[in-house]
Order: sequence, then C-alpha cells, then structure tokens
Amino acid sequence: LSKNTNNLFQCRLTRFYYLTGNDICVAFGTVEAVKTTSELFMPVSGKILEFNAQLDESEGDNPTLVNEDPYGEGWIVKIEMTNPNEVEGLMDAEAYKALVS
Repeated sequence: LSKNTNNLFQCRLTRFYYLTGNDICVAFGTVEAVKTTSELFMPVSGKILEFNAQLDESEGDNPTLVNEDPYGEGWIVKIEMTNPNEVEGLMDAEAYKALVS
C-alpha cells in the first residue's frame, strides 16, 4: 500500500523539502515540494499508528528519504485499517501511472 503510493508521489513532486505530520484526521499532514505544498490524505479508513519521525522537521528532518528510499526508510505512516477490504479499491502503481499520464 504505502510503497507504491510513496514512490509515485515522490516521482510526481520531484523533491521534498519539508514534511510534517498532524494529529489523526482526514488530512494527516502536509508535504512541501519545489513549487507546491500539498495535504496528505488517508488512502483507507483507519488509525495512524506511527508517523516516520525521520521525515518530520521537528525530529529527524530528513524528508528526502521519501525520494531516496520510498520502498524502505521513506515510509510516511503506518496505518491500522478499520476495513482491510478497502485495499481492493486502491489503484496499483500501473493504474495510477495511467491515470496521471
């Protein structure tokens, strides 16, 4: 879930300069890239268990991990899903590429 999303997200925005996490809600944080600031939204219903402190300005201050290692250390959040069946409704990497191309 997060691996495909993180990689495609960072490919579109190119380079992250600032990333912060908020308390749990529909939009759970923001990401600042070269020319834009965007909210981060939950892809499924559930509860955020952990925000990757290495990315946050007030902690590790290394948001470039999302660019450098989106399939490893660049994860953004860990989610406890309310309804695991929602995963079936998510796009995979190829479907997302087709949508935004």
